[in-house]
Amino acid sequence: MPLFKKKAPPLTIKLTCPWCFRKFEHNQVHFRAHISSPFPKGPDELLNTFYRDLEAGIPGEQRLALTPNVQGQQNVRSVTCGGQLANLVVSFTDQYGNESMDRLCPFCHNDLPTTLGESDTKVITVVGYTQIGKTVYILTLLEWLRKNLAQCIPGAIFNFLSREMEYEEFKPKLRELDDGTLRTNDIEYIRPLIGELVFPNKKAVILSFYDFPGDSGKDAIQKLFQRNITNADAWLILFDLTKTETFWRPVLKTKREHLKQQLEDRNLSAEKRAKLLGQLKECEEDLENCKNNDYRYRGKDEYGNAAYRDYMMADSWLTTMFMPHVSDASAPVAMIGTKSDVILSIPAELLPEPKAGISRDGYHAELKRFLLPAKEKPHGQKAISSPNSFIRNSMLPGDPNFINTVTQKLKNPCFFAVSSQGGEIGEIDRRNPIRVEDPLLWLLSRLGLHMLEG
Repeated sequence: MPLFKKKAPPLTIKLTCPWCFRKFEHNQVHFRAHISSPFPKGPDELLNTFYRDLEAGIPGEQRLALTPNVQGQQNVRSVTCGGQLANLVVSFTDQYGNESMDRLCPFCHNDLPTTLGESDTKVITVVGYTQIGKTVYILTLLEWLRKNLAQCIPGAIFNFLSREMEYEEFKPKLRELDDGTLRTNDIEYIRPLIGELVFPNKKAVILSFYDFPGDSGKDAIQKLFQRNITNADAWLILFDLTKTETFWRPVLKTKREHLKQQLEDRNLSAEKRAKLLGQLKECEEDLENCKNNDYRYRGKDEYGNAAYRDYMMADSWLTTMFMPHVSDASAPVAMIGTKSDVILSIPAELLPEPKAGISRDGYHAELKRFLLPAKEKPHGQKAISSPNSFIRNSMLPGDPNFINTVTQKLKNPCFFAVSSQGGEIGEIDRRNPIRVEDPLLWLLSRLGLHMLEG
């Protein structure tokens, strides 16, 4: 028996880039040269290629990217990762004696967050099929993190990766959302919004919000999207409650009645009346298609081919676009039903047939109890304690295929229902998000980053 234990080698830290989602060793990072070092500026080909592939514009000239063991020396700091001592490259001193702490991904040369590798850092990503409300949800959740996080978790801080990201990307998009001019299918919005959420115990989570076009055929975007899924530690998966089989018909019927009421106004302008009549005709066509259980069919396109409103519904999207790239099916997944405010607007008599033993009025009351935020619940009613159980067992009685797909393919899912705006812009005075933070808070708890009561 040896007298002395052999000292364990330092833990090797693997990092995941929140921009391109490639993994690499901590000592493979590159560094942006210090501003005082006399290296010439020039185009950064790795960085340019990353943005060129996304069609997001080419950055200007950059300070030189310094590579490991070239033109200087890497500086290492000891950190605790996963309860074990580890070495982490945190800075680089160049040949001029200037120290740079601006770490870069060795594959795409984007800036890495300062906390990356210094704690049990996790990457959470948002995905969902096309026209699901990802853009609005991302903006609304980021707004909540900036304004309300500390009220929920005292001492927690959320900061964007850079001031430019906050003031040139996030805030302008938020203003466009408020005034109704946001273009949610704008390809330029493929640029990610990345932030660091740091808890009082110094644990951190990196939130990387990419608004991937659900129907993009571009190879570079598809590969980035696939790496996003494969290398994330947890996912927020969005699906549209109004496009589920349970609620598709009731939503259309409610919309039809609302349009008819608007058309009764004799003071409507000719332009407004024509627009409403067009919407009513489209609504009637959709309801006619519903009679054949073909609620996606939208007639013929300009080439005579069958056209579909939603080319990929939630269950088929999950099977074909998401699951093939999942590396760990046991990772926590928040299944987020969007546009819950639309469900709240459906009159009780138009709701689908509930499960046996529950009246339509009782079902309507249950929906209100579950979907409304606590401060708006009818007097005397308590919140439903388990949103996961309620959605799976009661809220979506017409969607067994979707529920079964989720529960069979994913080992740790939890269902939520949210509204990013609380109503249609133009019909409400201001945005009133409903429960947008619940899914993220649940994920943080499941990842062991912060335990919340309730």
